[in-house]
Amino acid sequence: MSLEARLLGLRRKRRRSDFGAITCKFSSDFLGALHELLACVRRHSEELQPAFTRDMAREAPDLFQVVQTKRRALIQRHFGKLIGEGRKAGMIRKDIPADLMIEILVGATDSLVNPQKLSQLNLPAKAGLTAIVTIFLEGVLTGKGRSKS
Repeated sequence: MSLEARLLGLRRKRRRSDFGAITCKFSSDFLGALHELLACVRRHSEELQPAFTRDMAREAPDLFQVVQTKRRALIQRHFGKLIGEGRKAGMIRKDIPADLMIEILVGATDSLVNPQKLSQLNLPAKAGLTAIVTIFLEGVLTGKGRSKS
């Protein structure tokens, strides 16, 4: 196993732990957990510096495919739970199917947060992820959710 693969494995374990601890709080404090989840996304995306993503694209493109697969699963699991709990709290729209919301989020992330696109746009991963999540949440929050966040 390469050094890059081991490093990504360690990061993945830490992400899983951090995100899991936050998603446990969704049902008791949706907005607080939402803010924690967004802060966690930002923290973890800071690790993806432009040089790292550029080197990964050049030196280990197959490894980035693994990253995308794991990221997709993480988004489906944690943001899926977020949407479910947010709907129960009346803060996430119910007129759009939850699966569609998740696919939109995953698709935008896959399309934008990859070494080629980040390099092309000269954009750090953190800025790309922050923009995606902000636009996503502004679209799925209800008036009640927006007024309280």
